[in-house]
Amino acid sequence: FLYQTINTSVLYFFSRTETVALQAMSHKNGLTFWLLVLHLGRVSHSLR
Repeated sequence: FLYQTINTSVLYFFSRTETVALQAMSHKNGLTFWLLVLHLGRVSHSLR
C-alpha cells in the first residue's frame, strides 16, 4: 500500500515537473531547471 502511494506521488511529481519544465523552457531558464532535476534525481536515487 505504502509503495503504491509513493509510486502515485512520484508519477504526480514527474507530471508536475514536466509542466514546470515547459514553463522554464519558455522562460529560457532551462539550465537552472535541469540542474535542479539532476539534483532531485540524485536525492531520490540515494533515498531508494
